[in-house]
Amino acid sequence: MIRKILAVIAGIITAVVLFMVSQAVGGAIYGSPQMPEGGGMPDPAVMAAYIANLPVGAFVVLALGYIIGSFAGGFVARKISQSDSLVVPVVIGAVLTLFWILNITMVTHPILMTVIGFFCYIPFTILGHRAAK
Repeated sequence: MIRKILAVIAGIITAVVLFMVSQAVGGAIYGSPQMPEGGGMPDPAVMAAYIANLPVGAFVVLALGYIIGSFAGGFVARKISQSDSLVVPVVIGAVLTLFWILNITMVTHPILMTVIGFFCYIPFTILGHRAAK
């Protein structure tokens, strides 16, 4: 049981780190939003305008990051849990989906990215889990 809990935690951390890497890569290629004086999250309207003007390639990089991160999270979790049970990757995918819901409630995303976010986490964590056999 402890092994599965650690696997879930490690899988989520792995996925989130790779999501952040993909955002950094996208930001390096396509530019990143200017933070207001004093730091912190820009006004949601400013972020929505920034996101609306991003090129398609920025969203491709981001979507690939979500897919790779989810896959890697499932892969790492399988290696740690050493279990064939799909409970671990489904839990990881569900948590990542909840994070996605929080993300889209804070920052407006194009509809295609919203849909991709809902349908990539659980399937790709399961695929990563199966690939780790």
